[in-house]
Amino acid sequence: MRLDPAITVYYVRHGETDWNSTQRTQGHTDVPLNDTGRAQARHNGGKLKGLVGPAPALAFVASPLSRARETMEIIRTELGLAPAGYRTDERIKELGFGVREGMHWPEYVAVLRAAEHRDGTDPWTFVPAGGESYAAGLARATRFFEDLAEDTVVVAHGGISRCVHAALGLLTEKDAMAHPIPQDKVMVLRRGTLDWV
Repeated sequence: MRLDPAITVYYVRHGETDWNSTQRTQGHTDVPLNDTGRAQARHNGGKLKGLVGPAPALAFVASPLSRARETMEIIRTELGLAPAGYRTDERIKELGFGVREGMHWPEYVAVLRAAEHRDGTDPWTFVPAGGESYAAGLARATRFFEDLAEDTVVVAHGGISRCVHAALGLLTEKDAMAHPIPQDKVMVLRRGTLDWV
């Protein structure tokens, strides 16, 4: 992935949902934020305000899933902006887990390990029935990030963030898949570096 070195991306994972709190794979299932998630979004809005000031002249892009859109709208409100003044992009929608959506994460990991043991399937390229692989998620997310031409606030998902870590060479693909992605921090991408604030 080649990010324009002249721009900064402020990446926020959506706030917590009930499925996050019980470690379920969400994927494309449109699970709403819970109260903790809304508080996290307000917290991240405050952090962004400290980084970029009130009413910043930035681009704002969210995943089309409601948990990301609501997070974005709360953040924009905290920044003193109209909640709806952002666009959505399918390329940063969460990875699709197909028939495995709603499965507890440790059970999904067991499915990955079984496929790897059975026929050598690389977990990064494993495709659940009706879903997509991390490799496919990385391909579409890369196109999105490489198209950015100005400083941008992005609200998306844990899976997409893991793809970014791997694409920038900050983690191996295997390590990226298991890397915890906080919902109460802002990931700042700037000139090939990644910092959490």
